[in-house]
Amino acid sequence: ALGAYLLCKGTIAFSKAADPSFKKTISAESQPIIGMDYLMTGEAYDYSAKAVTSAELCYLPKSEILRLLPTKETSSAR
Repeated sequence: ALGAYLLCKGTIAFSKAADPSFKKTISAESQPIIGMDYLMTGEAYDYSAKAVTSAELCYLPKSEILRLLPTKETSSAR
């Protein structure tokens, strides 16, 4: 994963080819960040997504996310 996505508007449905019983739908009301778990583990996405309604997403590049995370130095200084 090269980044994550913030769902700003709409509804997205997820599915997995390897697990046809997997179905998940999320809406912008909870302001979910999509793909963050894959970004941190370095694993490839194992699901696909489809807009159920008109949707707006904000792309969050990995480099910016990592820059905002506290480093060992800053987290131990508290």
